[in-house]
Amino acid sequence: MLFVVSAPAAWATVVSCEQVIASPSTYYGKETNVECTYLSTKKGSKAVFLNSTSDWKKGFSLVIWNTYASKFPSSPETFYLNKTLIVKGVVQQHLARPTGAERPQILLKDTSQILSINQ
Repeated sequence: MLFVVSAPAAWATVVSCEQVIASPSTYYGKETNVECTYLSTKKGSKAVFLNSTSDWKKGFSLVIWNTYASKFPSSPETFYLNKTLIVKGVVQQHLARPTGAERPQILLKDTSQILSINQ
């Protein structure tokens, strides 16, 4: 038996993280649905970072602050590694220190922001 689930209208337009990286100012401050595979992760003292590239300063990232960690699977840095996600959130500009290079990111507050997970 095949089940087809249609996504809510709010999820209708999805852009790739490569599109966001190529033209970040187009997306800053806007709620956006982004599809990306997370190839590296880091668990810091204040947050978990899911990164689209091995060099986080050059890619797109999802940030899960410790405040919201209980709303995600335990060890999200392992659970989401090498998975393709479609997420919904406001794209924010992060300036990497010390270089000042800009990098787009979305803050995740709970799993309702994740539409799909593919291996």
